[in-house]
Amino acid sequence: MAKKATTRSPETLEEMIELKAEAFEHKLTTSIVRWFRNDTFFDGFRNTPARIIISTLSFIVLYGGLIRCWITQSTLLEYIISLLVVLVMQAISVRFVFQIEGREILDEYQSQRRDRAYRRAYKNIRSIIVTGVVGWLAYTYIRDHADIGLGGWELLTYQRAATVAVFAIGLISLQKYLAYGIKGEPFMSRDEVKKMRNS
Repeated sequence: MAKKATTRSPETLEEMIELKAEAFEHKLTTSIVRWFRNDTFFDGFRNTPARIIISTLSFIVLYGGLIRCWITQSTLLEYIISLLVVLVMQAISVRFVFQIEGREILDEYQSQRRDRAYRRAYKNIRSIIVTGVVGWLAYTYIRDHADIGLGGWELLTYQRAATVAVFAIGLISLQKYLAYGIKGEPFMSRDEVKKMRNS
């Protein structure tokens, strides 16, 4: 028996390790998502007032951080961290419906609301791109044909270009959460949650 175990080909051992790693990854991911979705600690993120506060905070971080980074040119790391924190808060508040593709965890209401949010987000992104192109064309026309001293590419330093790139990534990443809406789940007390789980 010991000889058979040592004479295995490396491909078989590699495949076995690969399968065990995939099983561990799936188990870990599923347990983390289940904990976030079902734990009562995060219920404060999921009700309507919390969704309103998180959405408002998202706008403040996204646009306020852009303005602050553009002016100071030294707070890009704080801007990135703030955007990541807001994105995690948004994901918790919608029970990770955008991260659990392909799993049979969502109910019909959540999947319909998620699909509707995707459609709205794509429309919003398309509108933002069209508005940006029209704004850029208007800016270049006014700068070239009017007697107004608007700045050009010389205003765009490396730090500001990175800030604009982070803003664009954050704006696109937040669209699906903002399009999901501000209506949250009804707030339930711990006794109501226990009663629901026991039934």
